[in-house]
Amino acid sequence: MNFVALAILALGVHHAKPVNPDSLRREVAYLSGQGDLDSALAVVEKASPSLPPTTANLLRGKLELRGEASRKAFEVAAKDSSANSPRGEALFRLGQFYYAGGHYHLAIPQFREYLSHFPKGSAANAAMYWMAHACLQLAQQQPARKSYLDTGLRYLERLESKSRPKGYYLPLALNAKARLLIARGNPGDTTLALTALEESRRRAPVEEIPGTLLLSARASQLSSADTAHKFEDSVLWDYPSSLEASLLTTPAPLPKHISAAKPVRDSTATHPSTRYTLQLGSFSVSQNAEEMRKSLAAKGIRVWVEQTTGENRMFRVLAGIYPDSAAARNEGLRLFKPLSYPFQVLSLRP
Repeated sequence: MNFVALAILALGVHHAKPVNPDSLRREVAYLSGQGDLDSALAVVEKASPSLPPTTANLLRGKLELRGEASRKAFEVAAKDSSANSPRGEALFRLGQFYYAGGHYHLAIPQFREYLSHFPKGSAANAAMYWMAHACLQLAQQQPARKSYLDTGLRYLERLESKSRPKGYYLPLALNAKARLLIARGNPGDTTLALTALEESRRRAPVEEIPGTLLLSARASQLSSADTAHKFEDSVLWDYPSSLEASLLTTPAPLPKHISAAKPVRDSTATHPSTRYTLQLGSFSVSQNAEEMRKSLAAKGIRVWVEQTTGENRMFRVLAGIYPDSAAARNEGLRLFKPLSYPFQVLSLRP
């Protein structure tokens, strides 16, 4: 076959276009940032023939809306121990997935394995933090709670020793440490918890302080009611628009002419007397709503359950009342997103 024939044959062969990893990441980040996860996933699938399998599965796990598909993608990526594979991130993400689903006994081995293989990895601080929280959650559910609480404290102490004075996770770790100490309840643990919270307030960004004050009030209730009231007063007077301030006062029942309406979509066209709240769950069975309320109460977060009217009766778990949807969303992102609780802004219309 001569050179011309070879050239013609070569033109007819389809070669996958090389993928620029940076461009792919930017495109996927943009689409997912816009909430268009389906399009972002389609971009990944189109590029997958030119991507390392672990990278493709890691991206699938992040973008899949179906929980089972997301879990399987993370699991495949986490098994790849080859050099330069993103296995570490896959292990961490799988731990996050299990934690968000309430499967704390499955989350703990993933975080432990990540820390074992990647003790200085980019997600090491986050892994220690969520490992401790998983232990705290299990301690609240299991008879052998002391071992979980002690394990959680060890990981937080490791995180505390490794964090920079102005590191992001240090005040969060101190808060979590206080929660574990309060739950453990040994003599002197309340004093240690209050010391950790005092240090957390000193280092935390301003938006985190109301939550720390509320936890300080909870810790103080075990030893001094007067001190607890001082922390509560600080929340109410210094941070009156915070979610914590609204949670300190149980909302009065809404008048009969006010009921929860559909989620707000256009916050610029609202009635002047419209108020807003955060919906954390909606259940057809009242017992499920009540269990969620109790679970949040155990974390020091006060919510209430409202029953809807109409043919399809639902029981909604609601938190806070706000003057506008932006304030409600900001508080939801600050308080509930770190706890992996999805929320929805609802309007309470006259």
